[in-house]
Amino acid sequence: MNNELTPRPSNLAGVLTRVAQREIARGLDHLAGQVVLATAQEQAEAGLAMTRAQHQHELALLQEQAAAELAVLHEHGRGVVASAGVQEVGAVSAAADAVAKAYPMVAPQVFKIVDAQATGAAITVMRF
Repeated sequence: MNNELTPRPSNLAGVLTRVAQREIARGLDHLAGQVVLATAQEQAEAGLAMTRAQHQHELALLQEQAAAELAVLHEHGRGVVASAGVQEVGAVSAAADAVAKAYPMVAPQVFKIVDAQATGAAITVMRF
């Protein structure tokens, strides 16, 4: 084998022409640019993933808060319905007492009506 034809690594720069050296330099610059671009893209994707995770966490917190507020409103509504039912039953009971005093013969039927309304009000409160 002829060792003179095989360039040594130390003499490689001398063997390459200036055009080849420029092409290699451009290729290396292009490769470096691609590495920088790939790194920036990976960082951007990681940032987006982190942002998505933060938004999902914030959304979960908002959902929990909304559920808690809804539960409070539901209990408040139950109280309003119960209060209205008690007032209605009280008013009907007072009217039934007045009717029973004025017409003693219909008192049993009137009190059955009042009992039915009280039962209906209790069922409504339980369903709510």
